[in-house]
Amino acid sequence: MKNTGKQRRSDAVLFGLTAVLFAVLAFLTVALIMLYNSNTSQEDIPFDLDRLTSDDSMANKAEIADALLPEFIGITVGGNRYGISASSAVMTDLYGEVSGLISETLVYSNAERSGEAYWLSCADADESMYIRYHSQLPDVVIGMFADASSDRTSIRDYALAYVYEMFIIPSRDGTKTGEAVVRSIGGDVFVYRVENASMGIMAEDLTKYIRSYTSSMKEFIFSDGEYVTDSPTEPVFIETVTTRNILTTDGTAFLIKNSQSSIYQLMRVFGLNPNKLLSSHEEPSGKLSYTDRSGILYLEKSAFEYRAADDGGVAVTDIIGYTDGIGLSEYIAAVYGLMNKIAAIESHCAGGSADLYLVDISSDGREVSMTFEFFYDNILVIGTEPALTVTFRDGKLTYARLFTVTVKSVSTRSESFGEWWFFDRLAKDGTVVQNVGLVYRSDYISDSVRAEWRAVTKASATRNR
Repeated sequence: MKNTGKQRRSDAVLFGLTAVLFAVLAFLTVALIMLYNSNTSQEDIPFDLDRLTSDDSMANKAEIADALLPEFIGITVGGNRYGISASSAVMTDLYGEVSGLISETLVYSNAERSGEAYWLSCADADESMYIRYHSQLPDVVIGMFADASSDRTSIRDYALAYVYEMFIIPSRDGTKTGEAVVRSIGGDVFVYRVENASMGIMAEDLTKYIRSYTSSMKEFIFSDGEYVTDSPTEPVFIETVTTRNILTTDGTAFLIKNSQSSIYQLMRVFGLNPNKLLSSHEEPSGKLSYTDRSGILYLEKSAFEYRAADDGGVAVTDIIGYTDGIGLSEYIAAVYGLMNKIAAIESHCAGGSADLYLVDISSDGREVSMTFEFFYDNILVIGTEPALTVTFRDGKLTYARLFTVTVKSVSTRSESFGEWWFFDRLAKDGTVVQNVGLVYRSDYISDSVRAEWRAVTKASATRNR
């Protein structure tokens, strides 16, 4: 009986210890989950910098910087708001003024999760700079472009958040604090703050910017309290905007398809050997295909498409020349190198007078996929498909599809309808927008295309109104 009593006491002690350990384990699990949730974005960021960093980039930094430009920049001084969107030259200068601050500030170690209340407090501030990009991009990508624009280098080892909107808050009381507050389309807010920043801006800098660019800026308001939008800081111009008119032409691939020498040049751009083709074929639709051991090239009415063989691909070094390392900047440089080579064969197949900007990117560390669109004077040219999609893997271009269109400026200008008027139309339909901005709708018949307002909703990223 004594042995039985001791056994029961031993079992009870063991059971008690097990319960305590289980409770401790449960507590630690919950604590870790809470810690993780407090330090990571609610959105999945499909971007991995593993094997993408390049400390000694030989890529052309000026050309890399040209691949990204905000859709809108607004400055608030003394409660008065002035913004700009439709001028690539002014936008480049103005964004360049704060690229150093963005480069220094937008680093993972400087980040802290925040919320909508702080975001709205930035919108209510008497002095601020507001930036909205054409699309949301990972913070490391925004930072990398700021590095190139400001000729700085910052360590970027982790993608924490998407950046769609940003407030830059000027330093106060003579301090040199650098502060950038970012928001994703989904509403995640992060604050990136650096004490004693070398690139901080002051309130008087914002006044200087307005004075320097006032002739190109228009008054605006934030939609909060005025219009129903996904973001309370959707900017709305309260003055009309004047834009250049353009001419758009598609089907320009025929300019290369009708020249055998041009076809051979295009093959070599994508690493195909015209003298060692395994096959060539023309479909009833007129689509041409050329195949060798390294890959296949398709020529369509309004597009070129290249697909590498399993062990093929065009080496980045073959496009941009020797480089000490392969990183994201080299991939961007390779895209522009590729476009330059195509433009040298036929400029009408590479956008003509349009600029090419990055609008989407994803990476798993080995493979990087990017989407680019054509813009004219910082206004998106919408067509039937993206301007350019590319994929790189292990330092090689493995896929590319270029929509061949040419954009040309004409001598006339147009004054837009008021953006507020456009919002009033949307309100009558009960439409809640994610974004309203100016676009050029490709019209291949008209000899003059004017910019018009377009609404994008969550239900459809390409919905036109």
